Amino acid sequence: MLFSAGQNGKSQADCLDAGTPCPGEDPRMRIGLITDTHIPDAAGELPARIAEIFDGVDLILHAGDVYQSSVLDELERIAPVLVALGDDDSVGLFRDRRVE
Repeated sequence: MLFSAGQNGKSQADCLDAGTPCPGEDPRMRIGLITDTHIPDAAGELPARIAEIFDGVDLILHAGDVYQSSVLDELERIAPVLVALGDDDSVGLFRDRRVE
């Protein structure tokens, strides 16, 4: 899990373990979901609008048909990424650390 330090020095994990959100912290997580990017078959790169849409998300989930790990690298510049591989993804992606 991903947690950041709260304003009072406690991590979100400490506060959540105690059953309460940290003071001044929003306990909700914003998740961006994307699928079927099919790069480079559908396009040469991710549309620039993706960075705008996912601005401020805490995590990006890619639901498959990534095709190239460079897509995950680009998404990871926005937020941490986890991936579920699709039926058209290559064997090379099976070893990627972001695949769950």
